[in-house]
Amino acid sequence: MKSVQQLHERRSRLVGDGEITVSFEFFPPKTERMEEALWTSIRRLEPLAPEFVSVTYGAGGSTRERTHATVARIVKETKLAPAAHLTCVGATREEVDEVVREYWDAGVRRIVALRGDPAAGVGARYEPHPGGYESTADLVRGIKAIGDFDVSVSAYPEKHPESATVDVDLDTLKAKIDAGADRAITQFFFDNAHFLRYLEAARKRGIWAPMMGRGPKPEIPRLIGKYKKHYDEIQLLIKTGDPEALLKVERRPSACEPPGMPGVMTQPYNIEFLFTPGRVTLIQEAYMQVRRIFTDGRPLPEDPDPTYNGFSIGRWEGNTLVVTTTGLREGQVMGRWGITYSDKVKITERIHLDPANKDILIVENTFEDPEALAAPWHSTYMFSRQRRLDQLEFICAQNDRNPINENGEVEFLPASQ
Repeated sequence: MKSVQQLHERRSRLVGDGEITVSFEFFPPKTERMEEALWTSIRRLEPLAPEFVSVTYGAGGSTRERTHATVARIVKETKLAPAAHLTCVGATREEVDEVVREYWDAGVRRIVALRGDPAAGVGARYEPHPGGYESTADLVRGIKAIGDFDVSVSAYPEKHPESATVDVDLDTLKAKIDAGADRAITQFFFDNAHFLRYLEAARKRGIWAPMMGRGPKPEIPRLIGKYKKHYDEIQLLIKTGDPEALLKVERRPSACEPPGMPGVMTQPYNIEFLFTPGRVTLIQEAYMQVRRIFTDGRPLPEDPDPTYNGFSIGRWEGNTLVVTTTGLREGQVMGRWGITYSDKVKITERIHLDPANKDILIVENTFEDPEALAAPWHSTYMFSRQRRLDQLEFICAQNDRNPINENGEVEFLPASQ
């Protein structure tokens, strides 16, 4: 028998869920004017409470002193957690170790460990510095031997240009994680599918360290009217940290109210697709919801009764299922807390498998709402196929006594309470 908490922790086929964390990257200033601009930016970004901020390290260690001065000042004058970049290029082990010890003495506890570009420039063959660290994995081991630093390393969703194959690239990443790295930060990518395929491949290799993607910024909906006012009010409630305020935010799930569209597709539980003639049926483990998409050619109803999941019709465009949904209840959530829509909303989904990985399902959404949105809003989420996983029975007990944690999430009380 599974406990309620175990059921709550059960995860769906969504590839990565939970709260989004961010970090910012700074370049050491070269002039007093650049330093003034940097610190203006730091002060503006500090209230956003990023997980950490990193400070880069110039080629061949050319910004060593400026990098150290910047991270040391961030430690002293802000509440931010700075991560100093460090490379293997242009220095012996002793010189690099000295830098690491200086960071520790300055109160820096995070380092981004990198091999670095060849001293002769990008495109030249990399040669380890005489007496220096030979690779990032070697550098990570050296850093960990000096102090209990939180170490980040690099990852390449589209393969490092010097790696012969993706498999070789993943071997390199695994060596860095095995050496003691705590997380990987990816090279910038423009297609989220590249990152998700890479993440899936890394997990199959046994690489379970957190991986921070550096991709395009998610699109923010342009809310208007009372919907923007409601969103702003919810954000203020969240920022207070007051449990009673947060309970108002989480009122619907604590009252066993189903999330509706698109929440039925994004709950952190399993979702099963059943394909039959004229219909696609989706069974969501959370709340034991059922959603029907009619593919028999019927039109959308002209004046449907509003429901949680609305009325959905679908058609096939090649291997893509295009679904249009209307007839949704006013005030349901179409994104994060406070992003709601009117009963005039229309949702269009394009559902298809990833051409490069048939075990990844991609759902691309477009929201159109003349009363809540100034322009159509787009979002994308992905699922990972699980071939040997059965759905469990989901029981929701209505109550308003569940505590709210610091992330604004409902927690479960022990059965005895």
